[in-house]
Amino acid sequence: MKKIVISLVIGSLLLIGFMAVPSMAKEEDSLPEKANIVVELTVEKKTPPEKKPTEAVTEETELVINPKDILIYRLTCTNKGGEPATEVIITDPIPEGTEYIMGSATGDSAKITFSIDGGNTYQNPPVIYKVRKSDGTIQVKLATPEMFTHIRWLFVGNIMPQELRRASFEVRVK
Repeated sequence: MKKIVISLVIGSLLLIGFMAVPSMAKEEDSLPEKANIVVELTVEKKTPPEKKPTEAVTEETELVINPKDILIYRLTCTNKGGEPATEVIITDPIPEGTEYIMGSATGDSAKITFSIDGGNTYQNPPVIYKVRKSDGTIQVKLATPEMFTHIRWLFVGNIMPQELRRASFEVRVK
């Protein structure tokens, strides 16, 4: 079974034009040389309806951001190879200095899970955590947006040669 895991690492909000290819992917099972998954990331500032939309950010442009701005991260995953790719997983950290906007993650034919512990574990929504109260009982709480650290997409089914899948999420600048 072919399995590709790609982790996108974004060190700052200004590193926008990131591309991951299988040489950067972690190989978990046998990966045929002809499967070639490429992930492109673009970021744009979400603008109120009365304003003209901001152009997407590329490596050549700079994005001016301010506190409370909403950024849309769009990932395009394309199989540039000649063989189908199966169980493609993309993991993306929530950029530092931002917080995830609940319910904004989308993905074409993808199971989306979330981490609140630095990417060690992932949960289906609603994301919960447990707190031990002073009386020793355990209380289950819903995770708040600032607690989210990573988003993971597992693309269901094969990604055929030249097929692309899209994923996106939104964050608010702190």
